[in-house]
Amino acid sequence: MSQTQSLLVGCVRSKGRGLVSAAATVFTLFFPRTLRSGRTIFGVLLALTPLALVIFLGSVDTLPSQAPRGARLFEWLIGLYHLQFLCPFLGLLYGSHAVAEDIDGRTAVYLLTRPIPRSGLALGKWLVASACAALLVVASVVLTYVLLSRFEVGAGLSGQYSLLLKYCAVAGGGVVVYAAVFTALGAWVKRALLVGLVLTSIWEVVVANIPAPVQGATILFRCRVLLAALGVEPVVIGPKGRFLVEEIPGVGAALLPLGVVLVVAVGLSCLALHVRRYALEK
Repeated sequence: MSQTQSLLVGCVRSKGRGLVSAAATVFTLFFPRTLRSGRTIFGVLLALTPLALVIFLGSVDTLPSQAPRGARLFEWLIGLYHLQFLCPFLGLLYGSHAVAEDIDGRTAVYLLTRPIPRSGLALGKWLVASACAALLVVASVVLTYVLLSRFEVGAGLSGQYSLLLKYCAVAGGGVVVYAAVFTALGAWVKRALLVGLVLTSIWEVVVANIPAPVQGATILFRCRVLLAALGVEPVVIGPKGRFLVEEIPGVGAALLPLGVVLVVAVGLSCLALHVRRYALEK
């Protein structure tokens, strides 16, 4: 039985149990296939990049006295690579194809003529993209912590599990929001990967580091606010590395903007499958 046929059978069995059941069926059937895709191979390479840097640093006998070490080195790697680069680009890599692959591959027309809620399909595909991206990001953060703890350059880092958990939570949550945004982009825009690459490079990498209020409109900035609310000083690029937050809010207030973006993006993905028209290719 093919993947699509299995999906249709599962959706028929789940008919009447609503949106959550349909999304769970989509997730169960598409998650393993996505993990085996070429996108995951590329994502693994991106996730392993900081580990290669840590191994290199560990092989260097002496480092300059001003080089960051221990927890600070860990914070630099996570802040400047994982949060600023890996999270948005993995969210783009998986999210831009989540719904778009069914539209471009002409499978959406078959799925949407069967008893599967359209919102359930969009929700399930976003969950697949989020799970794949979050798995790679969190694994990369944990392995970076483990390797730094084993090398001399990571002296003083061992045992700081609270710091590790905070970065895992923020990085994992951030990539889930990115995946939602790019899933919506893929549902509405053709060549979403290319468009998202341009937007990410300009908006999340450049604008988020501009020392001005406009940086507050980026997901990266909100992740930094959340880190600050959790008691971790975020690493930023800018004049003297300053983090422009006049008053650090509580965790709930820091999560609110990310939650709003998440809900709106998932809603737009669901809306796209309701309002767009699909025709059988003759």
